[in-house]
Amino acid sequence: MATGNKMFHVLSSQIRSLNEVGTIHISVGCMILGYIGVDSYITRQNTMQRIGEIHEMESSYAQRRKKSDERLAQEHRRKLLRVYGDMQPPKYRKKVAYVPPSEGGKWDGLMALKNVKEEDVLDVLLESVGPNGAYSLCRVWQDAQVVVGWYPVRYLKDIDE
Repeated sequence: MATGNKMFHVLSSQIRSLNEVGTIHISVGCMILGYIGVDSYITRQNTMQRIGEIHEMESSYAQRRKKSDERLAQEHRRKLLRVYGDMQPPKYRKKVAYVPPSEGGKWDGLMALKNVKEEDVLDVLLESVGPNGAYSLCRVWQDAQVVVGWYPVRYLKDIDE
């Protein structure tokens, strides 16, 4: 027993001397800082991985949404073509005064009548369609096919102008 007591006293005195110098506190502090650093690094890696997954999901959703919107627009165009194809007489005819740029999202709507040039003559089938009634439903012949779509009213002019 004396050996156990003696060993305890020796160990106790060594701990007291380390405590007086502050080595224990420094060691414990370093361990805590190391744990916090590792935890912070792992958390950041997990967060970056989650952000990457979210971006992938958003991209995938946007692609699926775009395909779905395009499919619905094509379906709508087919219906319009059946109703307003070459059988329906136009209300009147107008010339294209201006072609909006398609870059930057200015003229890239799904129902937009595209591939027209200035001075092309369009058959106006319906007026005041689309958002705020700012479009006319028009028909034009392109490559021996009838194409139906919306064109902004403000970019059309009378034929005799």
